[in-house]
Amino acid sequence: MNLIEYYDALESADWFYHMSDDPRVYHSGERHFSRLEAEARTDLKKAALFAAFKMHHYSGEAFGRPKSPKPERPIDPPITHPACKPVEIPAEKVLEPKELNER
Repeated sequence: MNLIEYYDALESADWFYHMSDDPRVYHSGERHFSRLEAEARTDLKKAALFAAFKMHHYSGEAFGRPKSPKPERPIDPPITHPACKPVEIPAEKVLEPKELNER
């Protein structure tokens, strides 16, 4: 799954499946999020998107913190320039949502 497809999957996901009274909805949501989380572990950009969507959905008045904006949809194809070299970010430098709120 490319980054655009991953974004679309995150955008259409039921982020509150765990609150459902219907066990079918709950188990379906668990399976879906297991796949999304597994996909996030394959790519730092996907991990960052997952974290940003999570912050967006679990923020706001009901969560006692300012509402985080919804991440923007990635550009397809990505804008590149010959003078720009890709930068790899070590996994230990990727911030979790909690760490982002502390900055």
